[in-house]
Amino acid sequence: MNDQYIIEVRDSENNFDFEKWKRKEQEHPYLFSKSTFSMDELCYFMSFGEDRDEGKGPQELAEFMKSIGISYRMKTW
Repeated sequence: MNDQYIIEVRDSENNFDFEKWKRKEQEHPYLFSKSTFSMDELCYFMSFGEDRDEGKGPQELAEFMKSIGISYRMKTW
């Protein structure tokens, strides 16, 4: 499987939030270092990035990303 995912920063009305994007880029630079990520890369970041050592799987990714205020979706183009 070679699915690729993009990250997004959106407001409560599901519009891009460029001000929040700038803040999140400072807080989580790895997520803004590339244009796409594999599921393995996102899970590795969730598990071991930013001094974490928790070993989590894909089923926990949506909750984690929500907790840091960043969404992700499969790249479709």
